[in-house]
Amino acid sequence: MAKEQQSTPELEPKKKSGFFKKLFLFFIVPLTFIIAVLLVVTQLLNVNVFNLKDMDIPFVTSQKEKTKQQAVNNDEKVLELQGVIAEKEAQIAEIQAQLKTAEESNEKLLAEQEKINFELEKVKREKDDTKSEHSEIVATYEKMSAKAAAPAIVKLSDAEALRILAGLKTDTLAKIFEKMTPEQAAKYTELLAKQ
Repeated sequence: MAKEQQSTPELEPKKKSGFFKKLFLFFIVPLTFIIAVLLVVTQLLNVNVFNLKDMDIPFVTSQKEKTKQQAVNNDEKVLELQGVIAEKEAQIAEIQAQLKTAEESNEKLLAEQEKINFELEKVKREKDDTKSEHSEIVATYEKMSAKAAAPAIVKLSDAEALRILAGLKTDTLAKIFEKMTPEQAAKYTELLAKQ
């Protein structure tokens, strides 16, 4: 038995394997192997793992997507603003057309106003000339004797005779009526009364 005891190794307390040894064997070695396999696979797929900007990582929006989204949003805004600009340009064109029409209308009205003013001045001059001529005629009849004026007035049209008689002084008018026949004097008196 003694031999048997010698041949069996003594049961020595087993040393516990260290924490670092377990960490190394169960975590670091498998992790290194997995990383190496992933690097080989990514190399075969032509994917650059070290440039994360170009990678499409699921569930994570990349800078490219953000940039694309901003570009789409900017394009939409540009289109919207171009529409607004086109609308404003159409409104401006419409207002300019209205303004041009109004200017043409104003020019026509100004030309018409000038024409009317010219005609009015012409009529005023003619009226002044007529008044001047009428005043001269009335003054002439004032200077004439009643005996000569009465037959001349009777031979005029009623309207012209009435104008002359209305412009005469009352004492001259009375002398002219004395030289007319009673029917003629009554006729002109009635016409003067209606005036």
